[in-house]
Amino acid sequence: MDYIKNIIGIKSLNRAAEDAVKEATPIFVNAIKNISITDAKSILLGNESAATTYLQGSTTKDLYAKFSPLVQESIGKVGADVVWASIIKKYN
Repeated sequence: MDYIKNIIGIKSLNRAAEDAVKEATPIFVNAIKNISITDAKSILLGNESAATTYLQGSTTKDLYAKFSPLVQESIGKVGADVVWASIIKKYN
């Protein structure tokens, strides 16, 4: 039974993430559209994680601001908070 609750909890969290991820696309598009020549050069000539570093620096604040309330709402909507609390209670 605990295994089934864990699976339901994971699926619930995944559904919450799916609800929120729709909001990420415009943030990434904006970061790419607003890339400077200097940033583009740094990505092209930089190490293998240069693009990731650029996107992380130019999207983190907006993504967090957008996702945090959506994820909290979605978690409540799909019941993941209740399932997760039950899992944590049993784990502790």
